[in-house]
Amino acid sequence: MSVSEWLVKSPFHRPGLELRSRWESRRVMSTPPDPVRTAYCISPYKTGTTFLSGLFNSRCRVEHEPLHYGTLKRLDNVEYLSRRAAYLNLDLECSGFFAGELSRLRQFAPEAPVVYLQRPPEVWVSSVISYFSGLSSKIRYNYVCRLYFDRYITPPLDRFEQYSEEDKAKVVEALLQYWVRVYQEASMDKRTLVVPLDRITDHLSDMEDFVGLPVDRGAQPWKRTNISRPDLRLEDYVNMAPHREKLDSLTV
Repeated sequence: MSVSEWLVKSPFHRPGLELRSRWESRRVMSTPPDPVRTAYCISPYKTGTTFLSGLFNSRCRVEHEPLHYGTLKRLDNVEYLSRRAAYLNLDLECSGFFAGELSRLRQFAPEAPVVYLQRPPEVWVSSVISYFSGLSSKIRYNYVCRLYFDRYITPPLDRFEQYSEEDKAKVVEALLQYWVRVYQEASMDKRTLVVPLDRITDHLSDMEDFVGLPVDRGAQPWKRTNISRPDLRLEDYVNMAPHREKLDSLTV
């Protein structure tokens, strides 16, 4: 077991996150909130934001989920977010924690181009459940679930495998509603571009033109390996008929 693997399982994990977050926050809040020209990719966790950041990171200033824990703790603090943008001063930020929070992002970045990657809802729901429930045995404090997904998903996403079929259905239903919320919000904003993840290489020029940044076509970005589990069919948990028209209208 590596030191990092031991640390995230230890009682020191959360206090360490808190200490680092406070130090980072002091630096952020001492930065004047000057306007910056940052483009964003804010599609949900498990939609390829890590991969997208790798397509751009050799050509411009890009970060994937910077100041992650501290930002999740202050996601409702627009002053912090504004100063954070100036502190980071990036060309492109790829952060899943802004998904579903586009209206808040527009308070400090009203004209920023915003890219969303999209996976079909059935695939995305299965991937999210697989990944975050699989972390339960690997980390002591799942701060992404506690500080982000608990806003949207009840009962908690990361305990999915422990639930009754009824509670599993509640998680699936909530994730489905979250997917709709994210892409419906995107569809109503004139400065957004939604790209299907499975055809991302067909849209490289579109993304370059939209965000005004060059893609490294020779890059081979790292892809996160998902924890395997049998495919999860939404129909096994929820009645899809009331959702189908909305899902189809939002799928690119």
